[in-house]
Amino acid sequence: MPKHSILNIPPELLLIVLSHLGYRDILNCEAVSKYFNKVIKDSVEMQYLIELGADGMVDGARTTGSLPTAERLQLLLNRRARWRTLNWTNTTALSLDGVCDAYDIVGGVFAKTTGGSTAVPGARHLTAINLPTRDAPAKTTIFEDMGVQSRGFAIDPSQDLLAIVEIDDSKNPKSISIHLRTISTNTPHKMAKIHVLQFQKQGQIVDISLQIVDDIIGFFLTGYDYHALLIWNWRTGKLVLRREADRADDGVGPQNHPSDFPRLPPATWGFAFLSNRTYLINSIHGKGFIHIYSFDGDSEPDIAPILWATLAMPDIQPNTAVRYFTTNSAPFLGRENISGNPFTTDEDARVYMMCLAYEPERYYLVFMKSEFLKSLIPKQEELMSSQKYVPPVYQWEEWGPVNTRFFWCPHISFNNHIQGHRVVLSSIPPKPLPGPSSISQLGILCVLNFKVHPERVDDPCNPYTRITKETTYVVHNEEDTVSHEALFTKDVVTCLPYAISTRAGVSNYTGVMIDDERLIGISSANEAINRLDVFTF
Repeated sequence: MPKHSILNIPPELLLIVLSHLGYRDILNCEAVSKYFNKVIKDSVEMQYLIELGADGMVDGARTTGSLPTAERLQLLLNRRARWRTLNWTNTTALSLDGVCDAYDIVGGVFAKTTGGSTAVPGARHLTAINLPTRDAPAKTTIFEDMGVQSRGFAIDPSQDLLAIVEIDDSKNPKSISIHLRTISTNTPHKMAKIHVLQFQKQGQIVDISLQIVDDIIGFFLTGYDYHALLIWNWRTGKLVLRREADRADDGVGPQNHPSDFPRLPPATWGFAFLSNRTYLINSIHGKGFIHIYSFDGDSEPDIAPILWATLAMPDIQPNTAVRYFTTNSAPFLGRENISGNPFTTDEDARVYMMCLAYEPERYYLVFMKSEFLKSLIPKQEELMSSQKYVPPVYQWEEWGPVNTRFFWCPHISFNNHIQGHRVVLSSIPPKPLPGPSSISQLGILCVLNFKVHPERVDDPCNPYTRITKETTYVVHNEEDTVSHEALFTKDVVTCLPYAISTRAGVSNYTGVMIDDERLIGISSANEAINRLDVFTF
């Protein structure tokens, strides 16, 4: 062995170096030599980093009294096995009162608003529940009167941030305010330089979407004859982007309110953040397109975002059209390592679910990973070596088959919910369930996992040891085909690997939600959510 060979590095120093690598790089180092392989295999820290990466997780905060690495690894593997077979540790039933105007779950907190005066649209009552864990019971915070007539809200518990939308319908243009409060006290947030973000918009408001990503808030409006996207840096209070489009651009509405603001892409229909500086736009123009953009978090609102790439959806027949195209993903947390969690979802390891509706009345779900979407944004060194960047347009056959799963679904459902790389479906799974045909597809929980490794042979968790007559777990690595019938010009073939876990014998819930360590079954009656069943893993 050469005197200065890297193989002479003492194990303690080698482990320090390896601890700064990603899990795939650590796995590659295992193959360098028998010495590297043994050092990595014998290290609990290295095995923990590998298994964290395999599950799309990151390590939690290290504080006095927190779990040591060996126990974190044990918990990680135990939870992996339980998620695969939906074998939760316990169930907690939580009762709720009042009609529900809006609700969400982020970072282990379930929040809902309840209406106040029927004369004025909106809600004034807020309930926020820190959901139970394996070791701690639920904790509820109630504000009987928020002091604001809420028309929508978003939360980020990792920043104790509550953003409340208030709309004054008595004026035209309408006055829209976003109040920046704390979840814990419903008082103005100390990190916000301006506590109320305000703007005006003419025209009827049909739908709103509010998203928080670290220091950024995005607000997407849909009206009868327009779409609008506004993005603020909520900490500085600065509006950094405003884009609008009239429904005349869709070919389905009149141009009643010509906008003075820069345009969104033709036929814009959906919006989602990829990070706090990147986002995508869904367009129903032609066969449907996805546009990938980035923006500066401190720019002026009239500065154009940078278009990096456009993805085309499958070719369709001349007598059909795209009528609906939206994107859903898990809420973001501004800080990954929130209170006491030994590990949390990596914000970069997430799946995006797109809902597509074609005319006449055909519905599909399309799943793709954030890693792929972000890979379309060139690295700085690639831009420096290029004379002039021309945003590419990728046709479906160039990107879709390998990077997506394309499923038919009977109808558009707004109750599917996502956490990281997992999706809990509110209705019948995208293909017939594996297992005994006697299992009813009613009263069943179905979770898709897109962070799978079909070729792995050394997984420490055998998913099939906990299978029962009520549960199934199947990894899909083969192609799926959606027949072209009279809609597409050819069959749509996709092969992004995923796993499907099911469990029968549960209640028929109104909706089901998911986070890192829980499934939440929602029961409701007469527009009121009256119970949450919390299944803890």
